[in-house]
Amino acid sequence: MNFKQYFYLSIFILPFSGLCQNTEYIDGNNVKALLTDVGLYFQDPGATASYEYPKDSSRFVAYAMAYWMGGKDINGQLKLAANTFGSGGSKDYFRGPIADDYNSSHYTSTYASAIWKISRDEINYHVGNYTAVGYTPIPAIANWPGNGNTSEGIAAQLAPYVDVNNDQKPDLILNLHTGAVFPKMLKPFTEIPLTAVFNKLYKRILTAWTIAGLERTNDVEMESDPARVGSYSPFNLDGALSFHCGALCATIESPNHGFASARDEKDNMIVMTPEMLLDAQLIGFRESLKFLNDTGGRSKWTPGKN
Repeated sequence: MNFKQYFYLSIFILPFSGLCQNTEYIDGNNVKALLTDVGLYFQDPGATASYEYPKDSSRFVAYAMAYWMGGKDINGQLKLAANTFGSGGSKDYFRGPIADDYNSSHYTSTYASAIWKISRDEINYHVGNYTAVGYTPIPAIANWPGNGNTSEGIAAQLAPYVDVNNDQKPDLILNLHTGAVFPKMLKPFTEIPLTAVFNKLYKRILTAWTIAGLERTNDVEMESDPARVGSYSPFNLDGALSFHCGALCATIESPNHGFASARDEKDNMIVMTPEMLLDAQLIGFRESLKFLNDTGGRSKWTPGKN
């Protein structure tokens, strides 16, 4: 069975003006789901359900979804951004990153649509052909919003990374996934000199997870042994990022987002919780940043090589 893997990026902020929404379908693996760049998903502008499974069956498994974000300001006043099916023309999210001027020509042209859809096959083709004479990347790659225009108050790095050696290239990219029973790291398809670096990072993160009680056992030596990783990661994006931009790309897979149950080494039932998912990702991120600081990044990992 062949599967299509699509990558979808949408940038949106809290309200600043009234804008119509742009839409795109994610239509791989027998699913056809409508996404927008204003924080509303699985519902078309006519308020019709648009998460179809199987694809083209006119059967829908979800009506609508939206992110709700709330918190209190320094005065204790509750602030909430929450779309409710997009009814009445009221929206709490809008496309694009935070900026000083949302009406500038640069901003309106760059973020006229804040959806970038790209497939695994397109990434692989780009990696294999970007140096060819006459090659032109597809718009999603050519216009990928990695960096912002700081003169307009937009963040310099919209997809943040740590540039340890100040060469404006990422040293380490974390690819965060959910779906594991216990937190794990997947082995990247990368340059041979970086394999030893991955093994050290693996040992560090798995040690922290084990100490935090997130692994099946409390045996740090066993759980943090890189030899347990096995085969390479099935995610082709890892290899593309590793070879194309010279970074070590590591995939962290945290507990199942369905918060299922599992059993430890003593066959005791463990119920996965949202907190475990969040802890696994935060610990992985924290230990990765410490690892970069302690080891010096790519310039130290592979001296003399960009």
